[in-house]
Amino acid sequence: MVAVRDGLLLLVVALFFAASITISGVANATVFLLFLLSLLFLNTRKTSEQKLYVIVFAMPLLLAVLQMAMGYPVSTKALDAPSRLFLAAMGVFSLVWLRTDYLLRAIALLVLAAVGAGVWGYLSTHVPVYFWGDGTRAWNGFSNPIPYGVLAVMFGFLSLLLPNRLLSKNDALAWGIKSLAMTCTAYAGYMAQTRSSLLIVPFLSLLALRYYFGNNWRRGLMYCLPVFAMLVLFVACTENKIKNRINEGVNDFVVIDHDVNTSMGLRVEMWRTAWLIFQEHPVLGVGKAGYYPTIGQWAKDGKASPYVSSAPHPHNELLNMGVEMGVFGLLAGLLLYLFPLRLFWKSMREQDATLRFAGAAGCVVVTAFLIAGTMDVYFWIVSLTAIYGMAVTVFYALILARRRELAMVGV
Repeated sequence: MVAVRDGLLLLVVALFFAASITISGVANATVFLLFLLSLLFLNTRKTSEQKLYVIVFAMPLLLAVLQMAMGYPVSTKALDAPSRLFLAAMGVFSLVWLRTDYLLRAIALLVLAAVGAGVWGYLSTHVPVYFWGDGTRAWNGFSNPIPYGVLAVMFGFLSLLLPNRLLSKNDALAWGIKSLAMTCTAYAGYMAQTRSSLLIVPFLSLLALRYYFGNNWRRGLMYCLPVFAMLVLFVACTENKIKNRINEGVNDFVVIDHDVNTSMGLRVEMWRTAWLIFQEHPVLGVGKAGYYPTIGQWAKDGKASPYVSSAPHPHNELLNMGVEMGVFGLLAGLLLYLFPLRLFWKSMREQDATLRFAGAAGCVVVTAFLIAGTMDVYFWIVSLTAIYGMAVTVFYALILARRRELAMVGV
């Protein structure tokens, strides 16, 4: 019975990493399956760290339920996204009892998702039935180009961090597989034409350097600088999609004083208005999913630009949580990032290879969502919330499981 239970848990983890960003519904399905299997572990011993983790990831849901009980116009549907964080977090009670070598093998299937992201980059821009809009920008069939590009790049860096032994006994072949995965995700990010995916690259690159070079990461940076310089020169001196998107962003800021109806201009206007809404409702906000009706009313009253009245959120994760749930929501949002990030960063500096990988991989996931979340809202979309919750929980549990194993042998 135990073997079957553990096998199902590993299957859920493998399915998530292999297909969550390429097949619609997989992220949500794996969250629910992990939660159901974790119910079998309710009577097992739990550490204070595990309990605190679940509480942190349950906070957005608890705040939304509190608002509902207080009479805020919070619909049941508005609970979908925050509930995924709580359901995924419950997995920390079950995954910690798995053997870490098995768990690592399940995680290694993420290279399939990386390659799949590249396949979507081609299909969604070359085969009309898969187009998003006019087919000029790539997507994955269920999330628009912005999160698709961000998730593709994130999975590319996760592939880069994978220990070679998980992919092949031959180091050259392992690096070949990782190079293929990175190439596919780079292509996906390029075809998505989203500036958010470009924004996270420097931060994730520094994490990768820290992972591979440790305290000598500055030396690693010197090795990589020529490569980055060549890429920058290529982008600057040729006609390409990246250059065009950067130029568009720069132009948006140049004309922002007399034209806010641009991609970046609208963001700045939404951020400004969201901050004003937060100041008017600082304690519990305007209610979960309350930004859209509020901004619509503000536009009618002349307190907000009509250009931003159709946006469902203010295109900034923390601002959105502050507007919807006040200062408590803002605190909950910060904890979703910073609480796991603290452990991940600490683990990345450990000598044990498994702890270092789990720490680095966790840092990549949190950092990608944190930085990309300055330009958009991801915890508003159910599938993206599920991806964050699952990925962070698996890497968090991997650290706790490895610590348990090391403690058993007296390390």
